[in-house]
Amino acid sequence: MKNIKKNIILFIIISVLVLYFILINDYKEIIEVLLNSKKIIIIQILAVILIGDIIKAYSLYLIIKKNKKEIKLIDCIKLTFITNFFNGITPFSLGGQPFQLYNLKKEHNLNYSTSISILFKDFYSYQIALVFLLSLALIINKIFNILILNNFIKKLIILGFILNIVVLIFLVLLPFNKNNYSKIINVILNFINKFKELKDRENLQIKIENRIINLKNELKEINKNLNLIFKCSLLNIIKILSLCFAAYLSIYSITNNINFMYTILITILVLNIGSIIPVPGGSFGIEMAFLSLFSVFVTNIKLKAAMILWRACSYYLPVIFGGYVLVFNKRK
Repeated sequence: MKNIKKNIILFIIISVLVLYFILINDYKEIIEVLLNSKKIIIIQILAVILIGDIIKAYSLYLIIKKNKKEIKLIDCIKLTFITNFFNGITPFSLGGQPFQLYNLKKEHNLNYSTSISILFKDFYSYQIALVFLLSLALIINKIFNILILNNFIKKLIILGFILNIVVLIFLVLLPFNKNNYSKIINVILNFINKFKELKDRENLQIKIENRIINLKNELKEINKNLNLIFKCSLLNIIKILSLCFAAYLSIYSITNNINFMYTILITILVLNIGSIIPVPGGSFGIEMAFLSLFSVFVTNIKLKAAMILWRACSYYLPVIFGGYVLVFNKRK
């Protein structure tokens, strides 16, 4: 409970700082633009975000159903909403999966081994979807030369892409790799030990090796369920695209002068940058990337207003609503 409170405080502080730096010089103009935006489109943005979350929940539902036939879609929808809360208040979105693990054990009586297997398949499907869309976006941009990127943004995009694709390649190749990982783990632990003395090192090495073996077994299990992974990856692609469509609607609600395909491509790159920023919600990184990449197409004040609207609908409101669902669920 203490960690949750600390994370909520961190979330609030970062949110206030982000809004302060965005609004500091132009707050009157930005508020005026937001007040004059097309209200019906704001409802559409919220609907798109909600549909995206339901699609994500359905992907999780398909995976859980393989192990627990009685699971209901509504349970997975509630779990997805609450996961938004925990992901939103923790760096790198690391808080969601531990809660899912706890929920699957407590609410659905699934043992930890089965729950870990479920969550791993869910993560694997999402990683495939993200790398696919990133690759597509970068290829399209290279062919048509849509964006002129400054060096800093270009480096962030490349770093994000490399990290995501390395993770996916590692997960794909690990089951077929027969190497003994003891030497590699030993080198890593030696390096860490130079900076901080490791206690009970032998047991730590054994635990790491056992986790790698378990991971390899999970990946082999995935190879037996490729049809399921394919379906869930498609659903995760739609989920990610829903965030991109919400970005398009956010800009469109303020100015009609925006290309749909350009918006989708840019938002994928923005989300890529956000995935490597080590603060809750990828804050600062996502806002900076959004303003930088869209600046060619939208004027400064309107762009800031559109970005605030998009982040409010796609990040802040889902976190707040997820927190409400968590509290409501506990009271029940």
